[in-house]
Amino acid sequence: TVQIMISSALLLLAVASCLQLSVAAGAPRQVELKHGTIPFFDIQIAYKLYDVVNPGPEEDARLNPTAIFLHGAKYTSEFWLKLGTLKQVAESGVRALAIDLPGFGATPALPYSDNNMRSELIKTVIESVSVRVNSSIYLISPSMSGRYSIPFLDRHGVMITSFVAVAPIGVRDWGGPWEDTHRKVCALAVYGSEDPLAPDADRLVKLFQYAWKVVIPGAGHRSYEDKPEIFHKVLLTFLRKCQRNIGSGHDVLPEAGIELVRTLRDAEMVTKQ
Repeated sequence: TVQIMISSALLLLAVASCLQLSVAAGAPRQVELKHGTIPFFDIQIAYKLYDVVNPGPEEDARLNPTAIFLHGAKYTSEFWLKLGTLKQVAESGVRALAIDLPGFGATPALPYSDNNMRSELIKTVIESVSVRVNSSIYLISPSMSGRYSIPFLDRHGVMITSFVAVAPIGVRDWGGPWEDTHRKVCALAVYGSEDPLAPDADRLVKLFQYAWKVVIPGAGHRSYEDKPEIFHKVLLTFLRKCQRNIGSGHDVLPEAGIELVRTLRDAEMVTKQ
């Protein structure tokens, strides 16, 4: 398990510089914003999707990856749209979908909800948006949405490629996913240094074979809102790290791993000059 701590100095440069990340990502893809719903029992799950128009060979080689964004208790899918996260992720070649969880935004509340129901909801969303069999799926889960993502990982975790845990609730009492998920799913723990839940990052990275942590200096529980530039930079790099292919299921790419470390270390070195 590799653990990465972003220093305070790194934050300043991360905001001001694109580093090699933007170069590696290539030219932004043409993207298109769509709205829709996904049926789930007696309700319709509302979503916003930034789709990649005419995916090219790189997207095809990665099996048309999709990032699925959940949200915290004070937000809806609209937050990710206004923050610019969905568009940035899509322009990097990864379809970006944000849903309104039941009882939030345009999605009605469920009459009954438990861990099984919440797990099935995430499973249904993934099955509905997967472009093809064995597509790469990245699940981004902040705060309250841990009530959905953690039960899902316990039951259907191997459906996804990567899990981005943005200070989700429930980690402290979680025993970890079962073995296949532990070995096949990459995890990134993102916490703010001022978040009371920050110690959970160390626990979370021990629960996956391939896991990294980023603690953003000066950010609170909602690190993505407090420091969106560094959050986006780390997220976009990580999404290229763990990929899925037809032959081997999940691949952890050494080149992408080196890029993640180098992006952070180079920024730190420059700011110390």
